[in-house]
Amino acid sequence: MAIGRRIALALATLLACSSGEAPAIAPREPGADPVAEPGADPRVATPTPVVAPVLAPAVRAEVTRLHPALTTARFGGITGDDVGQVIAVGAGGTIVRSEDRGVHWTVVPVDTTATLSAAWRAPSGAFFVAGDAGTVLRSTDAGATWTALGTGTKNALAHLAGNGSQIFAGGAAGTIVRSDDGGDTWRAVAMPSLPPLADDRDRGRDRFRGMPRDDILLPPREPTEAEQLRALTFADAAVEGLGSNRTGELWVLVSRLLWVTDDDGASWRAIARAAPPHDHFEHLHVDASGFVITGRNTHPHRPDLFVALGRTPSRVELWQDLSTRLIGPPVIATIPRPGSDRPRVLLAGDGYDVLSSIDGGASWASSEQSAQMQAPYSLAKRALWVAADGEVFAAGDSGALMHSMDQGESWALLDGGAREPLWGGALSADGATIYAALAHAVLRGRDGTWELLSPGTDRRGLVACCTDVVVTPDDAIIVAGEGSVWRGTDDGTRWTKVVDPARGDCCWSLWGDARAIHGIDRDVLRSSFDGGKTWKRTPLGKLLRRDDGNRFDISGLGDELLVVGGQGVILRSPDRGKTWSRQDAGTTEYLYGGFIGRSAAGSVLAIAVGEHGMVLRSVDGKTWSPAATGTTEPWTGVYADATRGEWFITGAAGLMRSRDDGLTWTAVAPEQRSLRHVFGDGRGRVFALGDAGVVLRVEDRP
Repeated sequence: MAIGRRIALALATLLACSSGEAPAIAPREPGADPVAEPGADPRVATPTPVVAPVLAPAVRAEVTRLHPALTTARFGGITGDDVGQVIAVGAGGTIVRSEDRGVHWTVVPVDTTATLSAAWRAPSGAFFVAGDAGTVLRSTDAGATWTALGTGTKNALAHLAGNGSQIFAGGAAGTIVRSDDGGDTWRAVAMPSLPPLADDRDRGRDRFRGMPRDDILLPPREPTEAEQLRALTFADAAVEGLGSNRTGELWVLVSRLLWVTDDDGASWRAIARAAPPHDHFEHLHVDASGFVITGRNTHPHRPDLFVALGRTPSRVELWQDLSTRLIGPPVIATIPRPGSDRPRVLLAGDGYDVLSSIDGGASWASSEQSAQMQAPYSLAKRALWVAADGEVFAAGDSGALMHSMDQGESWALLDGGAREPLWGGALSADGATIYAALAHAVLRGRDGTWELLSPGTDRRGLVACCTDVVVTPDDAIIVAGEGSVWRGTDDGTRWTKVVDPARGDCCWSLWGDARAIHGIDRDVLRSSFDGGKTWKRTPLGKLLRRDDGNRFDISGLGDELLVVGGQGVILRSPDRGKTWSRQDAGTTEYLYGGFIGRSAAGSVLAIAVGEHGMVLRSVDGKTWSPAATGTTEPWTGVYADATRGEWFITGAAGLMRSRDDGLTWTAVAPEQRSLRHVFGDGRGRVFALGDAGVVLRVEDRP
C-alpha cells in the first residue's frame, strides 16, 4: 500500500509559522509564478540540461477533476424557488445551479464574463441576474439556460427587485432601469433629487452625532431642512438597495437616504437619513412585514454598525447601534414567524458573526459560523436567501455556498468546502477514500461526497500551517502540522493528539508504509512503529547549517529514507533513520519535494524538485545531476508509480510526467496550473492536489 507524503514548502514569509532562524534568501511561495531574474544569487548553480531521446507515449493521460468545489469566484447573489432550485452568481460571469436544495451543484455556461452581483426570482417563476456593464440575464427554465437582455445602460447593476408586473435593477451612478413586460424591454427611472423628508426625529439623538444640538431638539426651519437634504442627495449617488412589494411601489437606498414611492414615481417620501458626514447606509431589505436598513458609522466612536427597522412604509420604528464581530458590509434576510407579526431578522457579512433578532431589533443573538462549519477561516456571506420552509442559503467569498437548517444558528458548507490550497494527500487502505491536507483540516472524499474533518476544539480546527496526512493499513488517519500530530480513528470521528511539542515547530512532512511512519520537522525526525500511537524523536541538527532553512520533505523505499528541503539540503538514511549522511546537491536552490522509487531497470532512483524548475536525479545513491523541464517555475511534489513505470512532478507549471526515469518530461493537463502535491496507490492510480481545493485523477486512455 502506498501512503501519501508531505510537501514541505518554503513559505516563511507567507504563513504564520517560524523557526526563529531566517534563511539567507527568503524563499518564494510555489504557485506565485516566480521566474528567474537577472542578477540572481551567484551561489545558485544553474542546471545543465540533459539531452535524452523523447519517447513517444503509447497512451494519453486523461485528467478528471474530482473535488466538487465549483469555483473560487466571489459570489454576490443567491436566490431560489420552492421546489428545490437554487441559483448563485458571482465574479467572472459565474452562475451555479442546484436542483435539489444545494446537495449537488453544476456550473451553468453563460455568454458573459461580467461580475454578477444580484439574483432574483420573479413571481412568474423566471430568474434574473444583474451585474457589471448593464448586464441583466433571464432564465425561464429554472436556471438551465440564460438570455442577455438589453437594459440600455453600461453602468454596473448590483441590485434587483420587483413585484407581480414590474422589475427594477439599480447600481452605479444613480442608475435605475425598469421593465414592465417581464424583462423584454427596459427604460430608465429618474431618481428624485430632493424629496420632502418625513418627520423621523424620534429615532434618537445618537443618530445625529456631529450635527448641531439645536437641530436635534428643535424642529428645523424649511431652509435648514433643505440644506441638509441637498448635502445628502447626489444625482449620481450609487444605488445601495432596491425594494418593491406591489405595483407602483419602489424603495431606493443610497448612501445617506432611503426614499419610497407608491404611485409610480409621481411623489416620493424620504423615510430615513444617515447623519453626515460620518454615517452611511449599505444594505436594504424590504418584504411584506416592513423594511430593514444596515449601515456603518465611520466616526471614530464605536460601535460602528447600525441597523434601522420599520413595520410601516412611513417611518423608522427602531434605530440601533450594534457591537459585533462583523467586519464587512452586512447583508439582510428575514424569516417569517408563524403567530408573530415580527419576523426573525438575520444580519451576516464578513467576519464570524451571524446576528439574529426576533423582537424587531430590540435585542440580538450571535452565532459563530466558522466553528460549526469546521472551516479554518471566516467564510464571508455576501448574499442571503430564505426558502419557503425557512432554510437559509448563503453565498460568499471563495466560492462558498452555505446553508442553515435552524434559522441561522448553525451553518454548513454545501459543496464540500476547502477552497484553500491542498498540500499532502493519501488514500485509505482499500483505495476508496481520498484524504487531502489543508491549512487547518482534512478534506475527505468518498463516493463523490466531500467533507472537512477537524477534531480541534476552537475555530482554528485541527492544526495550523502546512499540514500533511497519511493513512495506516488499519485506516487510522495521521495528520501533522505546526509540530503536532493528531491520530484519527473510527472513520475520523475520534481524534487524539499524539505529539504536542513545546517549541511549536511547523510544516511537518509525513511518509509511511506498513512498517512505520516517519515525519520531518525542521531539525527533528519523528518515527512511529505502532500506527502513529507513539513517536520516537531523533535530532538531525548536526547535519544542518543555520542557513539551510527549516522546511523539509521526507519519503522512503524499503529501509532507505530521503529528506530534501532548505537550500539544497539532501539527507539520506540506509537504515530507517538510525544513521544519516548529507549529500552534495550541487546547488543552493530551495528544494521542496523528493521521492525514492525504482527505475525502469529496477534499481533505486531518487528525484528532488525545487525552485526555478529544478529537477535533480540520483541513480547511485550518492551524486545528483540536473534534468531540464523547460520552465523556471517551481516544482513542489514528485511521485513514482512502479506499475506505470512513470514519474510525476507537480508545481506552479502544473503536472508533468516522465517515462525515461526523469531524463525528459512531458506536460499533462497544461491548463491546470498551481498544483502542489502528487501521490498514488502504486498500482496505476495517480492523484494531484493544488490550489483552490483542486483534486485531479490521472488515468491513461489509448
